[in-house]
Amino acid sequence: MNTIKKFYSNILCNRVYCIMLFIILTALSASPLLQMYVGRFVKIAFVWGAFLVLRNFAHNRSLIKNRYSIWLLLFCVSYAVSILIAAPSHFFGNIVQYSYMVLYMILLFGNDITAPFEKKLSEFIMITNTYICVTFILVLICLILLLFSINFTYYHELYGYLPIGLAGDRFWGLYNPNTGSTMGVISIFLCWMMLVIRKNSKKLKVFYIINIVFQYIYILFTQSRTAWYALLIFSAIILFVQMVLILQDKFKKPWVKVLTIGAAVIILVAGADAMKLRIVKAISYLPSVIRQIDEVLFEKGSFSSDRLKPVIKEREDLLLGETKDATNGRIVIWRASLKTFKEAPVFGVTRECLYDRVTRYLPKERHKNVNNGGLHNIYLTVLVCSGIVGFALLTIFVFSICKTLLLKRNLPVTRENLWQYLLMIIPFSFFLMEFFESRILYQSNIFCVVFWVFTGYLMYFAEKDILQYDDSILRNNWVVRLENLARKIIKKEQPVN
Repeated sequence: MNTIKKFYSNILCNRVYCIMLFIILTALSASPLLQMYVGRFVKIAFVWGAFLVLRNFAHNRSLIKNRYSIWLLLFCVSYAVSILIAAPSHFFGNIVQYSYMVLYMILLFGNDITAPFEKKLSEFIMITNTYICVTFILVLICLILLLFSINFTYYHELYGYLPIGLAGDRFWGLYNPNTGSTMGVISIFLCWMMLVIRKNSKKLKVFYIINIVFQYIYILFTQSRTAWYALLIFSAIILFVQMVLILQDKFKKPWVKVLTIGAAVIILVAGADAMKLRIVKAISYLPSVIRQIDEVLFEKGSFSSDRLKPVIKEREDLLLGETKDATNGRIVIWRASLKTFKEAPVFGVTRECLYDRVTRYLPKERHKNVNNGGLHNIYLTVLVCSGIVGFALLTIFVFSICKTLLLKRNLPVTRENLWQYLLMIIPFSFFLMEFFESRILYQSNIFCVVFWVFTGYLMYFAEKDILQYDDSILRNNWVVRLENLARKIIKKEQPVN
């Protein structure tokens, strides 16, 4: 009996373990090949998460006692109306995706603001290390596929025939290059953050550095421009801040320090961008080297420098032709999405109905792009799927977050607080990268999970700072007001003896 009670209280009721399971399963499911075997188990995590949400609602509703949940709730109500208007078209599919979306917004984003800072920091580190470890394992497999020239094609019932390993002028590995590169960028920033927290052993720090190097190489080989430039932009910002903090006593004049470090960072970032293709070509010789060594050792072949060739070169669509544009065809999809928006401007057409509605305005060769990646722009996706109402509510939510982080929060820029500024990069990098993708809403995937989890912890740490001088967060949030109103009504209804 005691064992059952311990399992219930320590594991089943532990939100952190549920989040870790979500991260592992959705990270594995990012690969369509692995998704065919692992994807079904995400439902187990969903049931567990739903239990935790219902339990929290029955107890103290701490997961929604923040200043931002009201906008998420209103968005969910708005999108429920969108689904009802679109019914019966794709009704079941919309309900399934709606359930996951609501769960993520509550379970992953919500945090108990009254919980101790150190406890939440410990949870956060556990979750961060879970993501880093699973992405390290996946990128290691991808690099093994590259080095040993392992390539094959398989059939997926939703996406058709997909490659594993190298395909054309881009390296896939286990998953779509844009998917893998984004996972890699997030992993790099989280490792960077863990390195500056200064609570790790030397072995862990070495592991973080190795993961950064592996993820960097993988990102280069995917040749994903969105992820690459997001990595450059935010790395430049955080490197500038970090160098200013480290060298703050080396310069007598502040403006000299800022200009010197700024120039050094710009040169470094520009150099990294200029050297990208050269690094790719240099490493691209390794697979042919390994292949020849294998032939020499096991097949009694001979080593020939004439057979040394890079397996990947410059990305073909970088050389634009008559039928291509700088967005790799996304502009055509965006124009079609605006035409679709005009059909249902108030509440939208819903995510599951998107393919049927948008493809009416697209040539057939672009249908597969919409099926696999949606509208490739999260802002247009929200506008088309949820209409003006949903778009307005999410815009208020995002601006509320930005207002807290940039205006209300009083967090000194110090070496001790640098990890919290690195954490800010996660949602802001999504705001940039999702201009060319649409992955953090209306779906159950690793990007959805990562965005809501780390944005939730970011806002917890921010509000915990504000709570030191302003306790209105606890007294005036909309949930507490409703609870107080309910108590007054119940008290009035009780008979007087």
